[in-house]
Amino acid sequence: MNASKHRAPGIEVCQLQYRLKAKTILQSLSFRLHPGTITALIGKNGAGKSSLLSLLSTLALPAAGSITLAGIDAIRAPRKAREQIGVVFQTAALEPSLSVAENLYAMAYMQGLRGVRIAERLAELMAELEIEPLGKRRVKTLSGGETRKVELARALIHEPPILLLDEPTQGLDPIARHHFWNTLQRLAGKGHTILLATHHTDEAMRASQVMLLDQGKMRCLAPWDELVKTLPPVRSRLPALSGTTQDADRHSLHTVLALGEMLTTPETSS
Repeated sequence: MNASKHRAPGIEVCQLQYRLKAKTILQSLSFRLHPGTITALIGKNGAGKSSLLSLLSTLALPAAGSITLAGIDAIRAPRKAREQIGVVFQTAALEPSLSVAENLYAMAYMQGLRGVRIAERLAELMAELEIEPLGKRRVKTLSGGETRKVELARALIHEPPILLLDEPTQGLDPIARHHFWNTLQRLAGKGHTILLATHHTDEAMRASQVMLLDQGKMRCLAPWDELVKTLPPVRSRLPALSGTTQDADRHSLHTVLALGEMLTTPETSS
């Protein structure tokens, strides 16, 4: 895949709002994510992370605002917008009784590939993600890390410029997570725009930037080092840890993301 194919804008969101029944889930989100970057989406449970990914995946409609995916209006042209994205959800979408190659072949066919092009694309992907030895194995025999790599291959079948990943490393051991992130960084280097929800501090640190959601609002979009600079009130109450300040920065996001005390800004009455 040539990086020149991904020169179009990545993800652009303007004044996005989302309501579920009478509850406002997302409020006036605006941001732009550029090709070649990995953005870690963080926040406490209920902050709106999964809702945002559902909207960007065209699985839900916003109450207001706009979403542009690689230059395509995702609200007016959702089918065309879906061609621009590859999605990996928390729940595996693979058929466990089929082999890896059979799963990927089925997805390629559903994405409109035919004949020799399917074989070519599968060979490209399996080499790129280093999963060639898994081709004949049934999905149910794979490890967690192997399964997530195959899920990623499935999402990349149609060569989308954008990847949306909802906690893709959940349940993986540190080594498997490290290898998975090496793969993501190679993909970003080829020009993909990657948005990834995570609860792992080390993953947020490896990302190009961090998007912090709190109660449906975006509190920050910046590299991890800049985000950490806003945390003194919280860091002072972290449990005592041996080592350097960086060790404290690596502490669980459940501690670091005491958002109500971390990045709270005065609210204006409406």
